[in-house]
Amino acid sequence: MLENLGNIGDFIGGFAVVITLIYLARQIRQNTASVQAATVQSAAQANAELMDQFASNPELLKFHLAGVRDFESLSADDRARFASVMGSIMHRGEGMVDQVERGLLPSEALEGAANRLRTTFTGAGTLAWWERGKHVYAANYQKWIADEIIGKSPKPPAV
Repeated sequence: MLENLGNIGDFIGGFAVVITLIYLARQIRQNTASVQAATVQSAAQANAELMDQFASNPELLKFHLAGVRDFESLSADDRARFASVMGSIMHRGEGMVDQVERGLLPSEALEGAANRLRTTFTGAGTLAWWERGKHVYAANYQKWIADEIIGKSPKPPAV
């Protein structure tokens, strides 16, 4: 009788361990999804703030568009300003690419950012800026920009 109770106790203990592991796995999945959503939201918020700056400051927008078209024609001070704006944009993207490559974000999280970058990289000025400054970015990000952005950017219309 005592042996049967011991067997029942072992069975219940094993069952409790399995239930606990299932519960923990579910909690980890929920936490991972929550972290991913927060990361995507943070990137979206940063992009929205930059868009708000462009929308509320016509001079900033004109300046940025001038740099996208012809980086080399900007003064040295304006090239530095343009590099700062582009650096802000690009470092956000670099962080997201890194998180996707580590499996912390789904690849779909990059779609919107990639589409915006492809449009920006249709400008000769952006390409000239990138060639001068790409060395400050990680090799995997440089490759992603070459393959996914520059390689897939729409060609500007012929003038």
